[in-house]
This record gives sequence, structure tokens and C-alpha cells, in this order.
Amino acid sequence: MSKYNGNLGFSVCFVLCSALSASGDGAPDVKKVNTAIVPVPGGSETWMSRHNAMNARTKEGHVDLVYIGDSIVASWKWDGEPVWDYY
Repeated sequence: MSKYNGNLGFSVCFVLCSALSASGDGAPDVKKVNTAIVPVPGGSETWMSRHNAMNARTKEGHVDLVYIGDSIVASWKWDGEPVWDYY
């Protein structure tokens, strides 16, 4: 047994595996898109109705700040109404 037999076997296996993976199934390479970074609308129309309502309100004028937040912030419209009305 030669001292090169182990390396030769590895080399042959590496070349064979490389050739097989390079040949593939003959299909063209398709660039995969990371769907986690592609913006898409949410699952319901709630956000769009809020978006349209805020745009309509700002078009009425006298708007210095539009504060958009999550559901907790949205609840301030009702829960915090006395405070908003006061100030």
C-alpha cells in the first residue's frame, strides 16, 4: 500500500462529487429571492383603511404631527381622549 492511496482516494472522490454537483439536472440557475426582505401588504385591509384615513385627515390641514404606532398607540385615540381633548 502506497503512502499516497489515502490522498488519491480523497482527490478522486472530490473531483467526482464536484463534477456531479456542477452538472445538476440541466435546469438553468434561478436566483433565489429572500422573501423576508420583500415588502408586502399585511393580511388584512385594516392598515390600508388607517392609512387612507390619516392621509385624508392631513389633507384637511392644521396637522403638525402624525404619530403612527402599534395597537397600543391606536388605543390612545379612545382611552386617552380626555387628555388629547384637554391639550
